[in-house]
This record gives sequence, structure tokens and C-alpha cells, in this order.
Amino acid sequence: MRMRQKDSLMRIDTIYSADAVEFCPVEGKQLLCAVGTYQVLEREQEQEPTKRTGRLLLYNASTGSLVQQIDCSAILDMKWHHSQLFVVTSVGDTVVYELEGDLVQKSVLKNGKDNILNLSIDLFGQEAVIGQSDGCVQVLNADMTMKQQWKAHDFEAWTSVFDKHNPYIYTGGDDCKLKRWDTRSSVCTLQKTFDCGVTIISSHPKLEHTLATGSYDDHLRIWDTRNMKQELSSFNTGGGVWRLKWHPRDPNIVLAACMYNGFHIFDIQDQITLKYSHMEHQSIAYGADWCLLDNIIGTCSFYDHLLTFWNFDVYNAFH
Repeated sequence: MRMRQKDSLMRIDTIYSADAVEFCPVEGKQLLCAVGTYQVLEREQEQEPTKRTGRLLLYNASTGSLVQQIDCSAILDMKWHHSQLFVVTSVGDTVVYELEGDLVQKSVLKNGKDNILNLSIDLFGQEAVIGQSDGCVQVLNADMTMKQQWKAHDFEAWTSVFDKHNPYIYTGGDDCKLKRWDTRSSVCTLQKTFDCGVTIISSHPKLEHTLATGSYDDHLRIWDTRNMKQELSSFNTGGGVWRLKWHPRDPNIVLAACMYNGFHIFDIQDQITLKYSHMEHQSIAYGADWCLLDNIIGTCSFYDHLLTFWNFDVYNAFH
């Protein structure tokens, strides 16, 4: 395992606190990286409700140049679907942008609830699933109309994702529960209790029965969805696991943002093995993603509002 304090190709100050990084998948545009920020504004009076703002930033990861800046509500999560970028915000909006040279806003769907944040978004096929701060989950159709909504957790639904191979949605919440829902009926078919809140779930896009989870309990876990009584393997990452991103080509490699303990690359084959650590960030490690070109990784952290682009060649490192 290799660990470096300083391995970045570029270090960028995002000004506002940064919490999400997503590389564009469009051919010829893969070096474009969207970065979401979330800034809590100071209250003029103590009794005032919390006010937040944000910016959607588009960078060229090859040069580090800022391509576009959009002022918006605070961003919690975002995902690309071809040339469209779906963004969820602190005011309960799901905003869709289209990459037309620049990002152009195409539609906005409000969750219809006062002071309820949209926390996470996952896309699969023609649908989106969104986890919310009141514990609810919403499923949207391709035209941004509501398909389903239900109460999934007692507290924040930090993560909600589609099973990429079967008609299920997995959700994780601050109530320390992981749940599986049948998308045909919204019935819960599985519930597991963790010691701490479940912060991230990721269904493997290539390995049908492989599921990864992260929690405030500092553990990355790999599961076989056919038998969820016990995880296949687990690893104490030294920090709460906030995001997980599968490598776009090697199915055994996963990138993890581990809050108070940096960013790590793991090999999950057989047992979870730590292969590399990127420890350059000095604040909460929240956002991470793989670029489809040039072995570039983008990572961002919160209070130091730091975005780094760094190089990691999986093939040369592991073979």
C-alpha cells in the first residue's frame, strides 16, 4: 500500500465548502468535472433559520481552469446521465442541467416540503431516486414527474440507490438502518441494523450480487445480496465512509471518501485490501470520482474548500 501527503496534479480553492465531484461521461468531454459546494451563511440573529447557498462549478481537470460557475442553492449530491447533470439541493430542488458547451438549466422539480433537504440522488435507466432529510425517498420518472414516495427511515435518508440488476432500491439512514425495497410495490423486503448511521450504499454496475456500504462506524463493507445475514468482508477505514465510486474498468477496485481520514483506494477481491491513500486534504473528505480518461481522480473536502486532481494508474499499481 502506498500513501502520499502530496501527490496532486492540481490544488484548487473552491471558495465555498466542497462536497461533491462528478466527471462528465460524454465522449470528448470526460475531462470536464462538475463540483458541488455547500456554504452555511452566518445568521444575523440567533433565532433565524439556517441559510445556505452554493455554487455549481465546472472545471477542466487537465488544466485546472474554471470553465463555468453557476450560483445556486447549496448542493448535496449530483449525478451525470449522458450529457445531463442532475443536482439535488438544500431547498429540496432537483435541478437538471444539459451540457450544451456550457451547462444550461432545463428543469427544476421541488420536493414540495418546507425545510426538507434533498440529500442524495441515484440514476438508473429512465428513473431517479432521491433520499431526503425527513427520511422519505422519492422516485422520479424520466420527465421529472413523481412516480413513488414513501417514508423509508425515522431520520435522514442519507443514501438511496437502485440495484443495477434487480427491481430493488436500497436505502440507508441516520436511524442506523439499511433497507431494501421492492420497486414494484414499495414494500420493504430486508432490514439490517448497524451501530451507526448508514451513509452510502453502492450497487455494483458489473457484478450482479455485489453491494458496498459505508457508515459513520468507519467501516466499508462488501455484501452478497443473495445472503445479507453477514457481510463478505469489512474494513475499518479510520473515518466515516461518505462516498464510494467503483472503478470504471476494474470491477474489484473502489474509491472511498472517508470523512476525517482522507481518500482511499481498495481492492475488494476476496478480502478488502487497502491499496492507496490520498491524505492531502485537511478537512472532511466528501466528494470523489474517477475520470474516464488519463487515470485522473478528483477529490474535494469541506471546510478547507479544497479540490484536488491527482493521478493513479490502477493497472501499473496493482499488476
